[in-house]
Amino acid sequence: MNNLDLTTVSTVALIAVLVIDRIVGMLKTRGIDLRRMAKQLQDLHEWHDIRDPDGVFKWMVRQSLEKAITDLQITLADIMKLGEKLDRRLERIENENK
Repeated sequence: MNNLDLTTVSTVALIAVLVIDRIVGMLKTRGIDLRRMAKQLQDLHEWHDIRDPDGVFKWMVRQSLEKAITDLQITLADIMKLGEKLDRRLERIENENK
């Protein structure tokens, strides 16, 4: 790489420009709007770059939030089991009192 002369660099740059020009022309003939695509990419970047006050990206789910939701789910399942046990006991008591 250290032995590159000006002619080689110029040739590579010219080929790169020609290839890019050809690609842009091909995209335009297919109706692809590069400015619109660039705007969409910029919007996507801006949306993904939003952070909360703690510096965490808004689109990320914190591990602590995920753990809290999992714990809540387990607690709700336990409450449902207790409710079913209470229901069975109440039915048994009602049947004994008849």
